[in-house]
Amino acid sequence: MPVHMNIVTQPVSDCSTKSREVIRLPLSDGRVAVEEITELFYDHGDLISGSSVAHIHSGQLLIGSIIDKLVVCDM
Repeated sequence: MPVHMNIVTQPVSDCSTKSREVIRLPLSDGRVAVEEITELFYDHGDLISGSSVAHIHSGQLLIGSIIDKLVVCDM
C-alpha cells in the first residue's frame, strides 16, 4: 500500500485530541541553533487535527492537515 494511503486510512480519532505544535529551528552553519528555537503555534488539539505541515507566508503561519482544515494565523 502506498504510504499516503496508509496515513489516510488511520482513524481520525487517533489524532483528534493530541496537542499540536509548530516550532522554528533556525540554522547556523548548517546546524540547528538550539538557543534560537522558538514555538510558533501550540494547540491542545481543539483547533486542528493531525497537523502535518506549516509554512510562513506574507506574515501569516499556514498550518495544514491531510484530514482536517487549514489554519491561518497572523504572526
